[in-house]
Amino acid sequence: MNYVCILFADDSGLPPSTVINQNDTFAKVTFKPSVVQQARIAQNGILGDFIIRYDVNREQSIGDIQVLNGYFVHYFAPKDLPPLPKNVVFVLDSSASMVGTKLRQV
Repeated sequence: MNYVCILFADDSGLPPSTVINQNDTFAKVTFKPSVVQQARIAQNGILGDFIIRYDVNREQSIGDIQVLNGYFVHYFAPKDLPPLPKNVVFVLDSSASMVGTKLRQV
């Protein structure tokens, strides 16, 4: 990982109780605010965007080639092109169907 940056949608900085563990091959973001910390952010709980910005190291300029069953794909990311905007949405299901172990894993 080249860098990892965490922000709320209003760019107010690192949210409370957010821990970033990262090395050259992975990054793990843990967000576990207490009830008191959540109340400080918003009276009705935390609503809004939790933004994780990251980039990966691109040391090899040839990209990555995968071959399977006579087919191949070549992944590459030119260094001089600006990144394309994208939205990634994570949906956390807290409905009744998730009660028990499944909800604790979220």
